[in-house]
Amino acid sequence: MPVFVLLLVLLAGYGLSLDGAGQAVSFLFTPDWDALRRPTTYLAAIGQAFFSIGLGMGVLITYGAYVPARENLPRAALFLVIGDTLIALLAGFMIFPAVFTYGVDPAQGPTLAFAALPEVFQVMPGGRGIAIAFFLLLFIAALTSSVALLEVPVAWVIARWKWHRARAALVVGAFALALGVPVALGYGVLAPEEAGAATLLDRIDHFSSNILLPASGIAVAIMAGWVWRPDMARQAANLGSGAVGMTWLWSLRVVLPLVIGLVMAQGLGWL
Repeated sequence: MPVFVLLLVLLAGYGLSLDGAGQAVSFLFTPDWDALRRPTTYLAAIGQAFFSIGLGMGVLITYGAYVPARENLPRAALFLVIGDTLIALLAGFMIFPAVFTYGVDPAQGPTLAFAALPEVFQVMPGGRGIAIAFFLLLFIAALTSSVALLEVPVAWVIARWKWHRARAALVVGAFALALGVPVALGYGVLAPEEAGAATLLDRIDHFSSNILLPASGIAVAIMAGWVWRPDMARQAANLGSGAVGMTWLWSLRVVLPLVIGLVMAQGLGWL
């Protein structure tokens, strides 16, 4: 991963040297004040935050079970958010200058990097080797993320049916692969016939990011805030019983479920 980050920095620097860098910076950082009045903006932001950091998927809860008790969870959470934001900025500097330089549609969604970056690799010095290294490291990064996601159902299966880890990982992995095949075919034989129509991946991404993950986040907040014993919850979060701990607890109980629920309802047109 350190090599991948260094490569991202290199590509971001090269991206800022392209002709479309000025448009990209303006696109990324010029505020659209009208967008702040649209509930869908906040729904998309919540969905992106949940997806990017891994909230609402059970990943952090599952891996938290393996964390030593001496680990400072608030500090770890802060570093996680900072690191995620910095990588997102690097990705923006890497991709969007190419988007505006080579006329790629910036609304392509999850496949944007695969549309813009090949154009960059074709013209940059040593582009072929850098392209091979980038996509190989991207594959490894995606694989490690998949392992993290797979650990959630694997840990549940082990706890529920007392299976050995190898058997649980094999069965759950095969099931996940079977579910992923139709999504992959959404860009081939299962691609929509109508031009510009959303693919199966786009539909699943919208449903999971805008409905499943926020709803799961609300459930986790209620579970930690109301079902779990308050003293145990604060102790597990390394926050104690002071003002910070009480603020965190009541945020879980009231503020977060209410805010996320309202944003979801307005963004989906339920209010």
